[in-house]
Amino acid sequence: MKKLAAIFLILSGFVFAQPENSSGALSHYSPNFFIDFLDYKSNLPGKTKVDVLIQLPYSSVQFVKEGKSFFSRYTIFLTFYDGNKNNVMFEKIWKENIETEDFEETYSSQNFNISHRSFDLTPQKYVVVCAVEDMNSGQRILFETELRVRKLEEVDISDIMFIKSIVLTESGSEIVPNVSNILASNERNVTMLYEIYSDKDQSVSVKHTITDQSRDINHYNFVTFELKKGLNTLQPELKEIPLKLGEFIMLVEVEDTDENKICSTGKNFRATIDGFPKTIVDLDEAIKQMKYFVNESKIDSLLDIQNYDERLKEFITFWKERDPSPTTLENELLNEYYRRIDYANKNFKGFYEGWQTDMGMVYVTLGPPNQVNREPVSIDSKPYEIWDYYDINRRFLFVDHTGFGDYRLENPQYGEWNHYRR
Repeated sequence: MKKLAAIFLILSGFVFAQPENSSGALSHYSPNFFIDFLDYKSNLPGKTKVDVLIQLPYSSVQFVKEGKSFFSRYTIFLTFYDGNKNNVMFEKIWKENIETEDFEETYSSQNFNISHRSFDLTPQKYVVVCAVEDMNSGQRILFETELRVRKLEEVDISDIMFIKSIVLTESGSEIVPNVSNILASNERNVTMLYEIYSDKDQSVSVKHTITDQSRDINHYNFVTFELKKGLNTLQPELKEIPLKLGEFIMLVEVEDTDENKICSTGKNFRATIDGFPKTIVDLDEAIKQMKYFVNESKIDSLLDIQNYDERLKEFITFWKERDPSPTTLENELLNEYYRRIDYANKNFKGFYEGWQTDMGMVYVTLGPPNQVNREPVSIDSKPYEIWDYYDINRRFLFVDHTGFGDYRLENPQYGEWNHYRR
């Protein structure tokens, strides 16, 4: 086990410099930015005002030094297609600039720039493609998603915007939106912003319910509010929320004095560990995924801790003690390990989760191969892939005997790997 961990540490510097799609065979898409769409009532008939928020970490773009400052310049291309992606319904292009005098900020994932644009669109289903082009490096990052723009009625509620912070400025206070919709699990307060539209003055109850993916209620409260005719902006703060790791739904329901529902809206969000990869949303699963890095007794000892908060504390301590650069915000070893776990889950899933497959096992421990030879369809042989790692002079042969994409390692004679196979 110690030998395997050593291999990972030695190769970590190598894999950072390698493209994920070595020889074009292992392709992986990661947006490297966050984007959120918020529906509000428009002043134009038959339209909905859609706010588009794009949060780009400094670490996702390249900076160049000009004088005493460092600059990044990038262009955003935003295209709305119809639901079948046959026709372009709307598109917009704009440029963004970032300036900082601190070199360390230029590669920080904690610092970010937020772009905000508003568009009046016809309520319908869209396919949205967003591209961010780094003007310094020429690299382009792509993101694609389906989006349904709501038709807001005379009495209705807008989408929810989570608030990251409120900053005091010379002209007043400025809201910093939480574009990622990711909250730290140790945060106890949740602040949000939304609009309620009313056709008259009336007293209502506004209910806030947080449920997990199993629909179990984690938090519930309600407040009374006097609506005015027209637009009403609410900025409630929910306090002492006992969030664990995971994915949740924030549900806002508006009821009249007779407890009849007037309108409602919901928002998905995720609770993660502050400073840890955002893909870690299940503590026990993340502990089990450590099996390529520690022995089983360590994993069992962590899982045997009955108290959730203590188990989380020990997990965080374990990785902080192995941070190769403890004076910085980033834990490169932690981030790379769970990046590989996430990549394996997205690309190598067969009968098991991607990280548990033979391909996932090799990828997590060694990173992307230098060369991949793939034969997905053949008349006289089973589908197979060959991965070559030139730096350590290793070759791995994976064969799909079932035809269902379950590639098994045919030469597991490399000691440690045979121990982890299911």
